[in-house]
Amino acid sequence: MPQDPQNALVPLSTQQALTKVGRQLAITDKLLAITPAEPDLIPFLLIKKDGTRKWGFANRKKEIVIPCVYDWAEPFREGLAKVKKAKYGYIDKAGNEVIPCVYDDSRNFNEGMAGVEKDGKWGIIDTRGHEVTRCIYDYLLGFKNGLSTVLKNGLTGYINKAGKEVVPCIYDLVLDMEGVGRGNLVEGVVIIKKGGKYGFINKIGQEVVPCKYDDVRNFSEGLAWVKKDGMWGGIDKVGYEYIPFKFYYCPENCKEGLCKVSINGKYGFINKVGHEVIPPNYDYAESFNEGLAKVSKNKKCGFIDKLGNEVIPIVYESAESFREGMAAIRKNTPLGYFLSGFINRMGNEIIPCIYTNAWYFNEGLASVEKNGKYGFINKLGKEVIPCKYEIDQDPNDVFIPAFNEGLIDINNYYTDKEGTEYWGYSLE
Repeated sequence: MPQDPQNALVPLSTQQALTKVGRQLAITDKLLAITPAEPDLIPFLLIKKDGTRKWGFANRKKEIVIPCVYDWAEPFREGLAKVKKAKYGYIDKAGNEVIPCVYDDSRNFNEGMAGVEKDGKWGIIDTRGHEVTRCIYDYLLGFKNGLSTVLKNGLTGYINKAGKEVVPCIYDLVLDMEGVGRGNLVEGVVIIKKGGKYGFINKIGQEVVPCKYDDVRNFSEGLAWVKKDGMWGGIDKVGYEYIPFKFYYCPENCKEGLCKVSINGKYGFINKVGHEVIPPNYDYAESFNEGLAKVSKNKKCGFIDKLGNEVIPIVYESAESFREGMAAIRKNTPLGYFLSGFINRMGNEIIPCIYTNAWYFNEGLASVEKNGKYGFINKLGKEVIPCKYEIDQDPNDVFIPAFNEGLIDINNYYTDKEGTEYWGYSLE
């Protein structure tokens, strides 16, 4: 079919570019001046001469766009940033205080809603600052899948985005092992507790599984582990007990179709109907991630596939699960100390073991430790952020530095993935 010469593709020399004229494209000998998109705004810490610390926002060139007048600032979420000026409020990217700083505490926006505290009570606001619910709750979690857990007079219920209490506050507070509320909507249902027993309700408040279990875990891939008479079994979302109550220790939630189980002190895997897929032959195991699971035997670590094949030999002193196609491993050296590096899914050592510690990749970067200081490497092993940071933390805490949407808060200021630190001094 002959090509319409008016619509034909035009080869360009290296000195030419396309320019838009109305709805048409034409050739120009001048390179286009591209109008840049609105620059990313990043919380910027300004330290004044007298030591006062104030926060504003800067672009990627560290040019201050929103003046440093706040006591605290956090990254933009859903178009608004949480700031503090004696009290908490929110600004937009033009620096307008669209929600006044009148709250004693607040959360970042999620699903168009944010929790705010006033006079010791919590409520919900939308992005326009309208109070969806008045501050009447003792505590609340952020929205997840359209619902938020709320606590009132020591009992929990659930509200929707219209502020309606779709589940009244009649249930006991459900906590995880760290004492944090775990009553969020997961796979369409939420854990409830009443009279010391656990069950599940759906998002409109119907009890789909009665409160009759001694303990439960959230659903994962359609299966939830529940405890009865000291043993764990599995149920579906209508409460059918289809995996027998034969496990003394709670199996781990299903991941990638398999669940880690512990039997007589050894670890293996079963499928979602309870059939043994990988016998419990290991001293320890972690759930599957990216098709491989970390296992240990005789104090050494390696990886197996879903058929139980040891695809990466069990020779490492320790290892992290695979993330973004790579896993941190730790080896003994001839001098008797341990060093960490990274392997790929084939077991090839892509980044040599030269670090004191190494953790998983997240957003393309992994945190590493060398000589007691932290930095970040990319998947080629390049130290894009040198190991120069000291992390001030409780030695009992397990802290893994990781980026969140391109930023990380290190030592109370923000750093981006190129290592740019968003802080500076003022002579004023």
